[in-house]
Amino acid sequence: MKKRKSWITAEENPSSGSTELKKELLASMTRISLLHILNQQVHPPAADHEFYPYFLAVEEFRKDMVAKEAVFRKKKKKLQEECERRRSDTLSRLQRQISLHTGNAKEHERRVMRLNTEIQLRGEELQRLKSVEEKKNLTSRELCCRLSALGRDDLLENFCHSPAGREKIATIADIKLTAEDSRFVKLLRRLHPALTENEMKICLLVRKNHTTKSIARLYATSTRGMESIRYRLHTKLGLGKNQSIKAYLTGLQ
Repeated sequence: MKKRKSWITAEENPSSGSTELKKELLASMTRISLLHILNQQVHPPAADHEFYPYFLAVEEFRKDMVAKEAVFRKKKKKLQEECERRRSDTLSRLQRQISLHTGNAKEHERRVMRLNTEIQLRGEELQRLKSVEEKKNLTSRELCCRLSALGRDDLLENFCHSPAGREKIATIADIKLTAEDSRFVKLLRRLHPALTENEMKICLLVRKNHTTKSIARLYATSTRGMESIRYRLHTKLGLGKNQSIKAYLTGLQ
C-alpha cells in the first residue's frame, strides 16, 4: 500500500511559516546591507502579521539606500564632469603653451640661422678687407723704400701725414743699402763699435739727407724724441759742441 504525501501549509504549521519568513527577512537584509543589491523590492507579509513591521523597516531601509545611492551617483557624475572639464582646460592650456614654445623655438632657430649667415658674410668681408689691407701695406712699404732711396723727404712726409701712413712707414725694419752705403756702414762700425743697430741706421739716414722729422716718423716717435736720440749720438760719436753730425757722417769716406 502506497504512502500518501502530506502537504502542510503555514496555517496548519505556524512554526514552519515563521521560519520561512525569518529566512526571507535575513536574506533581504543581507542583499541590502552586505551585497548592496537594492533593485529587489521587499514583499512584507500581511499587515497583521508579527513580522510585518520588520519587513516594512527593511523596505524603508532599502528605499533610503536607493535614495542615497541616487545622490551619490549624482555627486559622482558631477565630480566626473568637473574633473573632465579641468582635464580639458589643462590640456587646452598645455596645447597653447606647446604651440607658443614651438613658435618661439622656430623663431629662435630662424634668428640663429640669420646670425650665422651674417657672421659668415662678415667673416668673408673681413678676410677681403684684410687681404686689401695687406696689399696696401706692401705697396706702402715698397713706396717708402723707393722714396727713401731717392731722398725725396718732401714726398715721404706728405705720405706720412695721416696716422695710418705713419704706422705703415714705422713698420720698415731694414734699409736697402747701396755699395757706397755698405762701405759707410763698415767704416762707421769700425770707428764706433759701441753704436747699436738702430743708431747705425739713424746715422745712415742722416747721411742720406733725411730730416729729423722724417726719421722720427720712420721710428714712430716724436721729433723731440728723435732730437734726444741725435744728441746722444753726438756724444757717442765724440763730436765737439760745434760739430755737426751730418757734416761728420757725410765726411766719412
